[in-house]
Amino acid sequence: MSFFADKAGATAHICAMVEVLHKAMPQDLQATNPLPGMRPLKDGQWLRVDEAYASQMAYRRRLIAERRDDVLWQSDAACAAIAELFDRVQEKLPSLGFGRAGHQIHCPDGVVIDDQQDGALAILGKTLQEDFCILQKQGDEHVLTAAASFAFQPVGRWPKKQGGPCQTSTHR
Repeated sequence: MSFFADKAGATAHICAMVEVLHKAMPQDLQATNPLPGMRPLKDGQWLRVDEAYASQMAYRRRLIAERRDDVLWQSDAACAAIAELFDRVQEKLPSLGFGRAGHQIHCPDGVVIDDQQDGALAILGKTLQEDFCILQKQGDEHVLTAAASFAFQPVGRWPKKQGGPCQTSTHR
């Protein structure tokens, strides 16, 4: 476990290390890409369910419940884009082993998610292993307008990235 304090030094947090590992890196993800490692994917490649699904999703769902503001963020400008993403994902779920019954999404790990009980971005985060970042063109730049991010987003960094332009490095 590790302990850290916020900028004011007033709050101590306990972070338990959670180990969620794959047996092997998928072949298509072994290619080297410039930071931040984003690239276009073919339609059948952008969503997957693998052997780490159950453990990753348990951890992701816990983060959404306990640290929502650290892992989910959206601006008002992203509402239409989030709805479009949600609809596209819903079309793909049956091919990934998900079931549907009314407003209930039956996940491969046996968890049932009610898609009316939370916002679309949170539902995506509770349902799928992927991180979702929505960039929208504003002027000459692509700007982060929403994210459900668990892997690369350090805690407390949203204010620096919200509404900011897409950069080639996550360390600026």
